[in-house]
Amino acid sequence: MNLRYWIPNGFTLGNLLLGMIAITRATKGDLVFAAYCIALATVFDFLDGFMARMLQAQSGFGKDLDSLADMVTFGVAPSILWYNYAVHIGDHTYNYLALLLGLAAAVRLARFNNDPRQSNSFIGLPTPAAALFMISIPLILEFDEFGMAENLKSTGAVVLTPIFIALLMISPLPLFSLKFRNLNWEDNKHRYGLIVLSVGFIALFNFLAIPLIVVTYILLSLLRNFAS
Repeated sequence: MNLRYWIPNGFTLGNLLLGMIAITRATKGDLVFAAYCIALATVFDFLDGFMARMLQAQSGFGKDLDSLADMVTFGVAPSILWYNYAVHIGDHTYNYLALLLGLAAAVRLARFNNDPRQSNSFIGLPTPAAALFMISIPLILEFDEFGMAENLKSTGAVVLTPIFIALLMISPLPLFSLKFRNLNWEDNKHRYGLIVLSVGFIALFNFLAIPLIVVTYILLSLLRNFAS
């Protein structure tokens, strides 16, 4: 395998490295740093696919490596982070529900690798989006600009959030792909709309924007499915 293939694979390994760092930091209770690592890993996850397409360097090896990295970074790491989040806020009864995230991510990624329908779209919430939703909670709690601490520390939040996200990952819900194959408005209007709304959410709501963006992505996909 020549250097052209190792450029995207290098980004994939960067994604994996950040996931492993996130796990080590989450186990030590440094949830904010772990969340930042997972967030940065989503950039690496985007770049590996982008570089592979740009360099025409797609390969079976790269696809498998990407899935393994995603399993660690967007499956195991969020599970460990949420487990320790539950422990951190004093909930030792339901913390093992966090492990549902890793199980659902494994099912989601295995299905993705063997489902020809998902070459241009997704079935179920993608693992990076699910991970971003989960890591946003400790970040919102840490900075708590909107007074949401009590709600986020509730037993309902600890119990329902991982169950809800795990079910979304393995659901048959069709969602549009975030990959741009051209810049045509008609082909990408939902992607452009999501970008514009995301920028607005980030400007207004800081870390609270992350779950809002994920929910908006789901709603735009439902509107697109209804219109088609």
